[in-house]
Amino acid sequence: MVASIWRTRDRLGRAVEFTAEAWDQSVLERTGEPPTIAAIRSAVESPDLVTADADFPRRECHYRWKSTAPLRLKVVVRSFPLPPSGTWVDEVVTAYSDRNAKPQEAPLWP
Repeated sequence: MVASIWRTRDRLGRAVEFTAEAWDQSVLERTGEPPTIAAIRSAVESPDLVTADADFPRRECHYRWKSTAPLRLKVVVRSFPLPPSGTWVDEVVTAYSDRNAKPQEAPLWP
């Protein structure tokens, strides 16, 4: 069983989970200074921009502007069905600083 760091709701009221596995294997392994756990949660709860991931279906990119312009925090959330019930689960895949959304990322919100 994977340990949960937090569970929250995104802008549409969907439950999103951030796990210790995602923190250890996806966030901390990236180069540069990692975002705080609180900043990742804030980007999920109150994003400035949400796009469809350019490379993976059923993934959204939640962007939150940072005070250190021009960087933004990018948090990638994936949705997948949970067998055997088939209910959908949303979880944070990774989070990192980025300058801009990819041109191929279709805007979903606002």
